Parts: sequence; structure tokens; C-alpha cells
Amino acid sequence: MAFITADPNGQAAWGGYSAFDVTGGSQSSFINNQIANMHSAGINGTISFGGAAGTDLSAVSGQTPTALEQQFLSVVNTYKIYHLDFDVEGALQGNTQALTTQAKAIALLQQQEAANGTPVTVSYTLPVLPTGLVPGQGGGLNVLQIATANGVNISRVNIMAMDYGPGFDQPGNPGMGTYAIDAATATHGQLMTLYPSLTSEQAWSMLGVTPLIGINDDPSEVFTLADAQQLTTFAVQNHIGELSMWELPRDTTGTLGAVDAVDGSGVAQTPFEFSKIFEQIEAGSQL
Repeated sequence: MAFITADPNGQAAWGGYSAFDVTGGSQSSFINNQIANMHSAGINGTISFGGAAGTDLSAVSGQTPTALEQQFLSVVNTYKIYHLDFDVEGALQGNTQALTTQAKAIALLQQQEAANGTPVTVSYTLPVLPTGLVPGQGGGLNVLQIATANGVNISRVNIMAMDYGPGFDQPGNPGMGTYAIDAATATHGQLMTLYPSLTSEQAWSMLGVTPLIGINDDPSEVFTLADAQQLTTFAVQNHIGELSMWELPRDTTGTLGAVDAVDGSGVAQTPFEFSKIFEQIEAGSQL
């Protein structure tokens, strides 16, 4: 479920809208009821902070680790969901102060909730290139380095295999399935370096891959059904921890040829055909 960002008053809110403040928003019952229904169905879910739009809670003026930890705690206590994802992209990747504040707050939350018997698992969702996470300030690798240095226990690193941009969107490129596999392989190597105690198998298990199905923002980048099968086969062979996609409402054709539409992939498919392909990883994990 995504995304929680800061409302105009710096409070945690869905989409940054005050009406959907986590605590006390005028429309918060809508979200509360949906999550209650999920729990009733045995679904725990993941809550994601950040994303490409809005103001991240860590970047609110005057933010401190202790105050931010209380914001995170309010989310956990309100929804009784103990897996949190932090989607770090755009300008936030280069904001060392905000990333440090965020990491310290996450570490505080994990320490407190572990002591309470309700451990919080944490994932990071990061932009990637076929060459891996971008190093240096402003890159995804630096986000992980800051988090690790400040005591965050990271369970998963989810790479956004999409929108690679100039240099990767030329005619005759090897295809989005190959690019996703290249990105996963490169990130696996980076995780092995960042966490030297990991075995290769553990590093694969720590990795998640999320493609943008269908036509990406750049219309020359199209993640096809064949790409989905190629990536899924690779994920099963290497026991990758997670395959997901952006996003469920796109898992139908919508308008054929539409670029990065919210209601369809833009490619010819049956409803939920991408989902059915990615579900093969569940069967593969039982092998």
C-alpha cells in the first residue's frame, strides 16, 4: 500500500492529503476499513513511505529522528502492519541529512518494536539501471550505505526495473526482460559487497524486482509478456526473494499503445496476465 508522505503540516498522510492523515484525517476511516478487511482475510500487507511525488516525512523542515520515529510508530500502531517499505527516489536520494534522519528513526523503531515483541521488517525500494544501483551521492547504493551505517536492519532491497532513460532506450536494445535480469544480477553483486557476510543465495533472497509492466514513460521501453516470463524464469532459477509489478490496475490492456497509463499496460493481454506469470515464483519457491 502506497504512499505515505507528509501533509502540509508535516504529518503522515496517504498521498500527502490531510483528509487521509493516518491519525484523525476526515477520510481516514476509508483506509482503516480497507486494511481491517485485509486483516480479516489473513493479509498482512506492506506500507510504503515516500515515492516519486510529494514531500517525504524525513525531508520535513526541522525533522528529527525521535519525532520521525513517532510518526512511523503511529502508522504501525494504527494499522498493526509490521512490514514497512521506504521508496527513495528523486531528490531524496541526494539529501544526506534527510536520509540520515530517516535511517536513525527506522533503527529506533526497530529497536523499540523488537523489545515489544512486534519486530518491524524493512525494505527499500530504489531506482536502478541495468548496471545496478547508482553509486555516490544521489544514487540508490548510497541510500543503503547510509541506512546500514545508522543501524537499519534491511530485509529486502526492491529494485524498480523501469524507465532506464538515455543510453538504454535506443532502437535494438536487448529488451526489458534482459535489462531487468542485468539489473538484478548487478544489484546482487552490490549486496554481496555491502554485506560481506551474506552468501550468494542469501543475497538473491534479499532482492526484489519490480518492473513497470507494458509501455513505460519512455515509449521505447516496453515490458512485454515475454519479458515477464523471461524475468520470472530467472527469478525462480536464482530464488529471488520477490517479484512484483507497477501496478495492479495496469494488468489489463486498457488503451492499446497508451504510454504509462494508470488503467492499462498498453499492450495486448488478457486481464491479470502479468500477475499469472509472476505467480510462478510462488510455485518455484516450493521446489
